[in-house]
Amino acid sequence: DERTDRRRQEWELADLVIANSSFTAESWTSAGWAKRPVAVVPYGAPPPLPEVVNPSTDGPLRLLWAGTFSIRKGAHLLLEALQALALPPEKLVVEVYGAQGLPEALLRQAPSALRFCGSVPRPELLEHMARAHALLFPTLCDGFGLVVNEALSRGLPVITTRRAGAADLIRPGENGQLIEAGSREAIATA
Repeated sequence: DERTDRRRQEWELADLVIANSSFTAESWTSAGWAKRPVAVVPYGAPPPLPEVVNPSTDGPLRLLWAGTFSIRKGAHLLLEALQALALPPEKLVVEVYGAQGLPEALLRQAPSALRFCGSVPRPELLEHMARAHALLFPTLCDGFGLVVNEALSRGLPVITTRRAGAADLIRPGENGQLIEAGSREAIATA
């Protein structure tokens, strides 16, 4: 409460607010705060690859998850989607890079398509991105999501929700897909 009060005071004093995404910018007024001039300036990204590496079409569909595997990021919905699809690893593989933040009870029946790879150094993650077919980022609430910028810099399409600030960068059908937040069906369909 103290932190929110401080932010509200700063908001009220500001002549101009700079936000990293339209999602972040709209969050203040949707919470009932007075309207203020807001400029949206998205975060940058690593330099693009000089030439996009196209992943192999032989073998399974390779999706990549980068970041904390948690409820706030929609990980539990991914588990439900994978269970509903029931595809073997020969057809679909989801590689998870980052900390695992789901309760163990949810992971007991994790589908075989899901592979936990742990945290890796950024250069290694960028290499994995160059070999994947898409980044899966079904977040329920994320002020931005820098991993989206990183994926796009590797030519990797992104599947995310409008609840990610980085959704501002997605042009459906061109560099990714926007799905409904909180929907295992939307994840499975994508």
